[in-house]
Amino acid sequence: MSRESWHDYWQQAPQSAGCFPSAPPDVQNGLRTFWDRFSATLPKRARVLDLACGDGAVLRHISTKRDDCALIGVDYARSSDTSGSIEIVGETDCTALPFEAESFDAIVSQFGLEYAGDAASAEAARVLKPGGSIGFIIHAGESRMIAHNAARSKALEAILRSNVLANARNLPPAEALTQASAIFRELLSAMRDQSDAKLRKLIELALANRATGRKQLQMIEAMARSERARLNAMIAAACDAEHLEQLLNPLRQAGVDIAVAEIADNAAGHFAWAVTGILAD
Repeated sequence: MSRESWHDYWQQAPQSAGCFPSAPPDVQNGLRTFWDRFSATLPKRARVLDLACGDGAVLRHISTKRDDCALIGVDYARSSDTSGSIEIVGETDCTALPFEAESFDAIVSQFGLEYAGDAASAEAARVLKPGGSIGFIIHAGESRMIAHNAARSKALEAILRSNVLANARNLPPAEALTQASAIFRELLSAMRDQSDAKLRKLIELALANRATGRKQLQMIEAMARSERARLNAMIAAACDAEHLEQLLNPLRQAGVDIAVAEIADNAAGHFAWAVTGILAD
């Protein structure tokens, strides 16, 4: 997935929501609990690095618990921001970190490390101080969330393959609206969240006035392509138990004592892996 696609995603995401603005409350609570506990283990004035930090959701949460820490995030997306004790540096490859060896007291990542692969794990081990800790939340490959996103990706693929949006720009408004509505009802009938309702409404408004709606239709098509690319990247990155071990192997080889647990709730089931560990002195 391109750097621009990730940049666009994080520009549009609600900052307070982190990675999953529509996640059930229990899922959000599970993530907060993990980071609350991890924050409590950090030494005073710890230097913390967040890999593939996105909009900095994890660092912002840690800052509410530990205002003594120096918090730095890196992300592949084209972004750069500094807010109080938080510094986010964009256009940074997690497999080639611009930091000295043994320069961080803790390395964290929430739904990010798995996108960069085991080369990023090796880099995490390199910049982690002896005695330093890791805290990762990793997508679970067989989760209901991944299954839902796989179905949504297929629906988006079918929409794009049908050329309904491109064709609608060349049809009379009434005919275009009928064609687009029929295809969207069929492909998105199982997806009743607000974003889909808003998407259908925006298409209807665009098709109702073709003269002013062409640019809107082009924008919607670009958004659909970008979302499908992001969903496919998530599906490919999500880890089953074997893939997780491969991802963590460079850290184990470097001497990090790792513990892995499942994060689950009644609604989402097993949706993530919780990984913690300490590098031997």
